[in-house]
Amino acid sequence: ARQRADTDLDGGVLACGEIVDSEKKEECLSDVGELHAPVDREASLTHCETIDSAHWRDQCVFGGSLALVSEDPLYAFRLCDDAGQWYEYCRHDVNGEIAVVDLDHALENCAQEEGDLLVRKTCWHGIGKYIARVDPMAAFSACEQVPLGPQNLYRENCVHGLGWGASETQGEAFADECVGAGEQEDSCLLGVAY
Repeated sequence: ARQRADTDLDGGVLACGEIVDSEKKEECLSDVGELHAPVDREASLTHCETIDSAHWRDQCVFGGSLALVSEDPLYAFRLCDDAGQWYEYCRHDVNGEIAVVDLDHALENCAQEEGDLLVRKTCWHGIGKYIARVDPMAAFSACEQVPLGPQNLYRENCVHGLGWGASETQGEAFADECVGAGEQEDSCLLGVAY
């Protein structure tokens, strides 16, 4: 189904229908919707709504949001509003992807102060994590632009994400670079450890 979903939603759905295990079938249907989003976003979202399991229905929207970031970043970020249980993770990942190519746009998204404190600090975390996967030094610079926020949680979460993202490629050796985070050094180290 994965290979056909990017061009043939119905073919992917038919292939998923052959799966006996209901959990795997729902996962397959979610994957088909995610992969079809860049081809026809409306058909993809309509398909997501037909998935019985809330877990996989929400995952379908989340994955579709990620698939649309390069095509329409504003729409992709707003689509996270419909990702149900994956709302905060969707915003984290989609905004992180946006930050890699348009930091100002990503900063504006988080500055809207939407959601509870967890949702807000997670938004900032995505910026540090995703940029650090590509360029850790640019991530330090990006996190310096993040407001401190309540109890310094916004900037600390950006730096935590930075440590996490950089350590994905550099491992624990990146811990030595955390000194560059200044007052947020501990947050960077926590990200590396995470």
